[in-house]
Amino acid sequence: MIETIANITETRDPETGGHIRRTRSYVKALAEHIRITSICGHCNDAYIENLLQAAPLHDVGKVGVPDHILLKPGQLTLKSSQK
Repeated sequence: MIETIANITETRDPETGGHIRRTRSYVKALAEHIRITSICGHCNDAYIENLLQAAPLHDVGKVGVPDHILLKPGQLTLKSSQK
């Protein structure tokens, strides 16, 4: 189910797919470093695997963002009435 949700997110923004894969790699590297340095007592293989499976969900909110905002080139700005 998590992979399906991640795939839906990925279809909305072509850059998101690479971002999801990079984020998963970063999460793995950080979790393994935490395990090695003994900062976290419960950071075992199963815990790290759960983190890796959940990592793609950090961008799931993009699914509800309209295309004119999600795919807008340049910076997002507020209209003067919204400042």
